[in-house]
Amino acid sequence: MSFPPHNEIGAPLAAPGLAYVVELCCGPPVLYRMYLRTKDVDYLGIDINEGFLREVERCGGRALRRDLRTADPLPGGDFVVMPGSLYHFLPDPAPLVRRMLRAATREVVIAEPVRNVAGARWSALSRLAARLTNPGYGEQFLRFTEATLEAHLAPFEDRIIETVVIAGGREVMYVLRGAGAVASIADASAGNPNA
Repeated sequence: MSFPPHNEIGAPLAAPGLAYVVELCCGPPVLYRMYLRTKDVDYLGIDINEGFLREVERCGGRALRRDLRTADPLPGGDFVVMPGSLYHFLPDPAPLVRRMLRAATREVVIAEPVRNVAGARWSALSRLAARLTNPGYGEQFLRFTEATLEAHLAPFEDRIIETVVIAGGREVMYVLRGAGAVASIADASAGNPNA
């Protein structure tokens, strides 16, 4: 399994005065462990997989188990980040993107692979990729291309600050202006059901 180039994804998070980072579908917390843990951040990793969340806690971050397919508001943060997982919300990721924008006081960072093994013409390879990317609720066959990612984020074009091709052209990163937090990280980690 490959992970997004976290140094490129972490670059927008290097702004002065950074306080809170919420990572959705954090998986094994590569972004936190390799880039953010040594920074002055309060990190919250959200995932459906309890094994990944135990790893977040072992690394010193905060963890919250949440099925992001629900319509519940997201915990707020200065930055709400999703590296390489928006495809889990296909065919319609817009409701989640709206929730991300509402939760971010500063920026939303979405990085997504646009050249994928799961979209390969070789069915055995495609099935294997879908199986390996099962977040805990089923195999994932749908993926973005550069054109479909752009089309899915087009409704938010007034909020797009930057679009950057990263990882040698395998991924595209979008940085969007956040709309404001709806709940704090402290509320989420205290078990607030409204977080």
